[in-house]
Amino acid sequence: MSKRFRDKITDFDAKREKKQAMKKVCLFSAIGLLLLLKVGVAENRVSVSATSISPAETAVYSIEASFDTPVSPTSHFEILFPPGYNTAAVSIVSSTTLDGTFTAEVENGVVIVRRQGASTVLDAGKPFDLKIAVIINPVQPLSTAGIILVLKQDEREIGRAESSAAIQLIESIN
Repeated sequence: MSKRFRDKITDFDAKREKKQAMKKVCLFSAIGLLLLLKVGVAENRVSVSATSISPAETAVYSIEASFDTPVSPTSHFEILFPPGYNTAAVSIVSSTTLDGTFTAEVENGVVIVRRQGASTVLDAGKPFDLKIAVIINPVQPLSTAGIILVLKQDEREIGRAESSAAIQLIESIN
């Protein structure tokens, strides 16, 4: 075999290996980009504000959240307040973004909110609100933990988000 022919074969093999390496780089880059886009499009998040943050005062809490999974008409929410909050008197729940009527019950300090008569599925990543009354603020803040919002479907957790410990004060709930 001539040197020139061997050089062509070697050159061809090198180009093929380079092309395969470039394909791998492109594939991994595309996968990475898709993962970044998914994280950027929909994520579990929650923020909390209240009509009062003064110790031992009654307040209405407004929760704004979104989940990386759809919220179906049959799913429900569990809201875990840090120690010191009195949720025993919770009786009113409403929303401007979710359809249906709402019921609230408290079990072992966890506020469970269910939708009834709802028909609309809320798409993943779409924000929604819940307004909850009557909650009594702690006499003394005992924790720096935030409020945890859990999304459940058939008693199975499908989403969870925790707020920062800082609760924003609002003058009124619309």
